[in-house]
Amino acid sequence: MGYDASALMFGSVLSLYREEIYGLALIMLLVIGFVIVFYKEISSMIFHMKIAEISGIKTRPMMYVLLFMIALMVALTMPIVGGLLLYVWLVTPATIAYQFFGTLKQMMIASPIIAGNISLFGTWLAFTFNLPIAPLSAVLFAFGFLVAVIISPKRKISREKYGAVQKE
Repeated sequence: MGYDASALMFGSVLSLYREEIYGLALIMLLVIGFVIVFYKEISSMIFHMKIAEISGIKTRPMMYVLLFMIALMVALTMPIVGGLLLYVWLVTPATIAYQFFGTLKQMMIASPIIAGNISLFGTWLAFTFNLPIAPLSAVLFAFGFLVAVIISPKRKISREKYGAVQKE
């Protein structure tokens, strides 16, 4: 399989083979299963590596397995969605979810839902208006992040906190 620079940057979602879809589905199930089985270990490693080590978690092998699974998913999805959209998919859904949710579990559930909805909407818009899917989806993710930051409950300034006097 040879890929040109344009395909690696922007991907080619429409030229997927059935085997690639099956491979991605299998890896996705493995990753989801791993996260479900080792959720406590992963969350403790995310928050504080030294405390995770002290509590008996073998952090080095766990970290290597996590990095291997991330590298495998990146390698498999790079020719499909492209480097631009892959980076956007890795970072932006989690940052959008962070604006509205406070726990790691809520963010891990909300991030793929956010990514799926924005991606489906981007694909629909791309087909409707005959636009490229990956760059349009990247723009929609950026717009979604902007809206999330503007309306985020974490960004609200409390009047009581800063001593503003309310009229009665």
